[in-house]
Amino acid sequence: MKKILLIFFCFLCLISTQAQGIFESYVIIDVNGAGGYYYNLAGDSTNDDFNTRNFGNFSTSNTLYLKGFEHKVWEDNCGYEYSRLYYKVEQTSQNSAPFLEISATYSGPLGGNDHKWDNTNENINLLDGLSPGDYKITLYGQADTHCQQGPIYDSNNSANYTAYFSVSNYTTNTTISSQQSFTNIEIDANVTVTIDASGSLDISDTLTNNGTLILQSAASSSAALKVNSKAGSGTYIYQKYVASTGTNDLISAPFTGQTFSNLLGNNSSTLYTNPSDATEYLFGSFNNDTGNYLIYDSDLNGAYQMSSGTGYRAATASGETLSFSGVFHASNQTKAINVGTHPTYGKWNLVGNPFPSYLNLSDFISDNTSVLESTNTAVYAYDGDNSDGSVWTIYSLNNSNDVTIAPGQGFFVASSAAGGNLQFNTNRQIVTGGDDFIQRGTNPTNPKAKIKLEHLDQSFHTDLYFNPNATLALDAGYDVGHFGNLVPEFGIYTQLASTDYQDIKFAAQAISSDFTDSVIIPLVIQASVGSGYTIALDNASNLESIDMYIKDYETGALHLLNNGPYAFDISSTLVEASRFELRISKSALSNRDHKYKENIRVTHSNDAVFLLGDFKSNDQIQVYDVVGRLTQSISVGDLKKKIEISKTGLTKGIYVVTVQSGVTKASIKFMIK
Repeated sequence: MKKILLIFFCFLCLISTQAQGIFESYVIIDVNGAGGYYYNLAGDSTNDDFNTRNFGNFSTSNTLYLKGFEHKVWEDNCGYEYSRLYYKVEQTSQNSAPFLEISATYSGPLGGNDHKWDNTNENINLLDGLSPGDYKITLYGQADTHCQQGPIYDSNNSANYTAYFSVSNYTTNTTISSQQSFTNIEIDANVTVTIDASGSLDISDTLTNNGTLILQSAASSSAALKVNSKAGSGTYIYQKYVASTGTNDLISAPFTGQTFSNLLGNNSSTLYTNPSDATEYLFGSFNNDTGNYLIYDSDLNGAYQMSSGTGYRAATASGETLSFSGVFHASNQTKAINVGTHPTYGKWNLVGNPFPSYLNLSDFISDNTSVLESTNTAVYAYDGDNSDGSVWTIYSLNNSNDVTIAPGQGFFVASSAAGGNLQFNTNRQIVTGGDDFIQRGTNPTNPKAKIKLEHLDQSFHTDLYFNPNATLALDAGYDVGHFGNLVPEFGIYTQLASTDYQDIKFAAQAISSDFTDSVIIPLVIQASVGSGYTIALDNASNLESIDMYIKDYETGALHLLNNGPYAFDISSTLVEASRFELRISKSALSNRDHKYKENIRVTHSNDAVFLLGDFKSNDQIQVYDVVGRLTQSISVGDLKKKIEISKTGLTKGIYVVTVQSGVTKASIKFMIK
């Protein structure tokens, strides 16, 4: 409607410029009780201009009042009927609020045909009912005479007059359901601000809370709060969604210092209780000396305080929120981790996000590589789903890009032998995310091969990543072992291509995407006697020019997984890396020498190095040290699949073995430690 009025009055201005007009105008604004000041709208004036002015930021202690306006008009033999000012206040990004009207009274002549109309008696609170945000005040004026067919306007050439200000205080109870960003925010006393599960509050400077701030979460979304600093004496509450006993959850306290007794008191009947002992609750941290989750007892653990960065196992009766209250940490936090005495779970520490915001996962891992165990430099997230053979999702530097740690999310990390302090840095905080680790998808930075073992309704997989910075040796954060170094009775894992760390069962391994020679990776399968097993490359289309073969030493088969699954039977229980290996090459390298090299593998024992392959009579094998000196020479007599190279006389170091079979030659490196 206003746009139509603007077009209409501009036309009328053109046809009436010789009869009447507003030649000078002011709006009267009182800022913080300083008294009404006449801000210039139209005409030459030494007063400050209203248009484009920024009145600054306003909190509860500030005031902003519209006190009135003044119009100086002229007319040609015709008297005025009225003079009015139209105003509205709305957020800077909006333009839909209706204009409100105030009227002036005739003040007297100014000489000749000039007259003054004014209103100095208004007391309109422009801040009334406004939530924090950026706002604008929009004005235009209007006057009319007895003999004029329509009014004349003071409208800044149809653009209206606009000034700006911002509000930093919540003065009434408010719910935030979207992403909100501010420089400073204050919550007044006796005011409750609720950020629902779809909302967030990002404050680049200071949050002053003198009321109550509540953050909510649901099964697949979480409210987030991020600030630079905090002040005030208000209350913070985070309502963290916790799964039922059918799944359980690993959680942490976004606000800390609350005792277990207070937690129980604020969450009546929410935590699952031991049916045999009403004082025991399915809630507790993890003890890496015993390898067990603790079960807190209201009689014994009532005084325990929720601490920053500690993780807890928890469950509710049917999937409900658990309210945490206490201290809001707006600075960097640390959490001590160590190696306990349990033989399997000693190095595993249950920790959690100490902030009510999301954390960038890959940055968190990078910040803590020095205190995490080198073969487990990753985050181990409980996903509650055993359909793929494991309830753990492993996030390493391979697959943590664009993944976030949700507020109140707990997880496991493996401590280095020396232990140390995990770093939770505020510069890793963000306010956008989604679900916690349960059922989260990943966005791998590098190409990935998922090698899947399947039998009947069973499935298990191991992952290979192709990274230009990876090596065949251990790359911390990229070569990652299973949780507890445990693989179920039906499972598949790899050993390092370098053959180091042979006692580690790797869930993920990275090799260089720029490799030129073929790469051999030991593949270990754990399964029972039976038929109808398959090994498949789950995403062959992602590998482009990379060929991935599986070598079966029991049958002698060399199968290209890119072309489809490899089927096999098991006649004896498999538990060792003796039957299968992966052989990876680039399609462009598929010439005779490289194909021959793909059929040779190096293994170690205490006294010897073994070459495994299909060797023929008269094949020549020679072993050279790192400076090129020949140390051993072997001539193959009969057809063999294993050639022994004695370690006697060989010192520690790198050796090169060459295998000459007719016109075909292969060179392979191995190391003696």
